Amino acid sequence: MLSGYVCLLGAGPGDAGLITRIGLEYLKRADVVLYDHLIPAQLLLETCPGCQWIPVGKRCGMPSMEQAEINRLLIAKAKAGYFVVRLKGGDPFLFGRGGEEAEALAQAGIPYFVVPGISSSLSVPAAAGIPVTHRKVAHSVTIRTGHYGDFYQTEGRPTQVVLMSLNSLSEVSDTLITEGYPPETPAVVISRGTTPFQKVVSGTLGTIPTLAKAAGLQAPALLVAGEAAALNEILYWKSNLPLNGKRILWAGVQSGDDLASLEDLKMLGAEVIYLPVLAVRPMTMSKLAQILAEVVDYSWLLFTSQNAVRIFFEAMLAEGKDWSWLASSRIAVVGDKTAAALKQRGRNPDMIASGNSRSLLERLIPLLSPGDRVALCQAEKTLPYLADGLNRFGVNYRPFALYCLEGLEYPEDLIRKLCGETLDVVVFTAPSVVVQYFALLKLHGLKPDPAARYVCLGQETEGQLGQSGYSVWFTPTEPNREQLIAQLIEKLRSECHVSNHPSAPVAANSFIAEDIG
Repeated sequence: MLSGYVCLLGAGPGDAGLITRIGLEYLKRADVVLYDHLIPAQLLLETCPGCQWIPVGKRCGMPSMEQAEINRLLIAKAKAGYFVVRLKGGDPFLFGRGGEEAEALAQAGIPYFVVPGISSSLSVPAAAGIPVTHRKVAHSVTIRTGHYGDFYQTEGRPTQVVLMSLNSLSEVSDTLITEGYPPETPAVVISRGTTPFQKVVSGTLGTIPTLAKAAGLQAPALLVAGEAAALNEILYWKSNLPLNGKRILWAGVQSGDDLASLEDLKMLGAEVIYLPVLAVRPMTMSKLAQILAEVVDYSWLLFTSQNAVRIFFEAMLAEGKDWSWLASSRIAVVGDKTAAALKQRGRNPDMIASGNSRSLLERLIPLLSPGDRVALCQAEKTLPYLADGLNRFGVNYRPFALYCLEGLEYPEDLIRKLCGETLDVVVFTAPSVVVQYFALLKLHGLKPDPAARYVCLGQETEGQLGQSGYSVWFTPTEPNREQLIAQLIEKLRSECHVSNHPSAPVAANSFIAEDIG
């Protein structure tokens, strides 16, 4: 999904565990990693097999690759179609020349994005018991470098970042001007930073209070003033991502969804909210033990989900059994994911039906012999298509409920935050998810966003959406997550109107990684 992209990634201050969660996901997907000497070495072990590691040095007094060569490598590897991660210590834009690399990428037309890192300037003192600000002793902190000589190529004034400044912009601007910053100094106010509702207003110290007030910005917000503030017109990377500003809610089953595939949407600029509305609850161990004792006499075992495979296998282990105990039984599954779950646990399926229960029925019937008994290993409540079809063909079968699905409850405040603001797309992964999602909204007195469009995984899910009174935007031709996401990306790409102006309400901005306002 991200061939030809570059990620400028902050590795944090030294502890490998302090890399951000999304940063670690990007690192795991990298084809090429250009890394600094001081990054935690064990992070390289998180990369995928075959990933190319390129050390570029960057340690005081030690041989290092020239910055121009690093820029050239980033551009060349991206143009070759690789997903390139530039792994930098701390935060990429704080004394790390990340801004220079971003400029080179922007000038070369290479799409890139920035993942902020935890800066040593704040985290290392904290780890040593030093709060760099304290209401009683210190109201501000200055961050500077001890590298002199050719590190600075200008004598410009320091960049000023003033947190929690929205309601006092006039006073803050006047103070900075009094301290020697000219009124024409570039200034930017960033509201609701790193969210899909981020707004950026650009001006100068002399004009920014009026401009910010006219824009109706909301807290939290911060002010950035100084010559570096003008660079956002050039380096605002998020505006170049194809799904910039899109907000997608993925409603699913807890522990039952493949969340790795959602990262493709996030990497392309969308905000993805994963909201599990149902939880998988296995039957009691005594009930599962009883099921195991009975299914051994069946010719075929049908698994309709990954959860069914997982729970059955765990129950088998608890009883001290393995697949050899079922050597005379054949196993059929619905979908590649269920097949993969079975293979991971040491058993190859005898038959894989792509799609849904209907396709399983079509594949299974010709394989059955007279006298065959079929065990349905599934959820307690499930759609009747498979059972109805087996009845229609006169098959001797019995359903075995391995688990049930229970609705999850959430505080009203959380649901309002997740579902109460604008949603571009809501994805439903199962019919029961549709029912529970709308029940959850109703419980908290919320109405579905009228602008939201609904995407369904499978025809059965689409049918349930229709019964609930809503129309589907699309259902993928094949009921699998990969195709759904691929089609969703294609459709959203075609309607995204990319703006290069940073005042557009978009998502995360790397310049404000330390916003605590």
